[in-house]
Amino acid sequence: GDKPRQEHKLSGHKNRPFALAFASKGNLLASGCSEPVLRMWNLADLTPEVVAVLTNEQTRARGIASLAFSHDGKLLVAASLLGKESLRIWNSGKSLEGREAPTTVARLVACSPTEPILAFAGDEPEIHLWSLTEERIKKLRKLSGHTGKTLSPPVKALAFSPDGKILASSGQDKCVRLWDIASGEKVREWHFNDEARALAFSSDGRHLAVGNSDGTLYLLRLSRHSNLD
Repeated sequence: GDKPRQEHKLSGHKNRPFALAFASKGNLLASGCSEPVLRMWNLADLTPEVVAVLTNEQTRARGIASLAFSHDGKLLVAASLLGKESLRIWNSGKSLEGREAPTTVARLVACSPTEPILAFAGDEPEIHLWSLTEERIKKLRKLSGHTGKTLSPPVKALAFSPDGKILASSGQDKCVRLWDIASGEKVREWHFNDEARALAFSSDGRHLAVGNSDGTLYLLRLSRHSNLD
């Protein structure tokens, strides 16, 4: 309305949330930090209800650094702040049942809004694309990603376009790149003065917002054509 007001204040975590994610239909919200590790909220009713809580476990991963729901909201994927076995996948029911996945490092995750495809990056320059089908998790391909000379991770942000055909990424090399999901090819690149730490597509896919570490915000207008100039 004309005067937005606070609807609810969720109890959340002891420390600031490192990650937040909505399911595709907007009826589930996940928040992650270090303790409790994860909370999942049902927003379908007038009053939000906690449907699952995950406290610190005896795992090699510590803290939630990034969260994403699968396109159908059935899976919740997390990347961890620390640890080697840091990619975690759960069925997003009340019990948060763990899904078996190949052991790998993930610091950043993003899910396609249209297909069962996961994009993630760890401590290396590459961006990985995996299939999250119900039968099994399958590795699809690796994108060359971004280079970096300072502390990992070299990839700083990931975002899928609304139609799921394009993945945007940014990194320590101060570049923002667009990747074709079907072919794995880089289709566009921009260079900035500082690292881009946040990326978001508009709902029609015609604009990409880029938030840089120096506090600047850029809005890139994308073409409807395949070259995305």
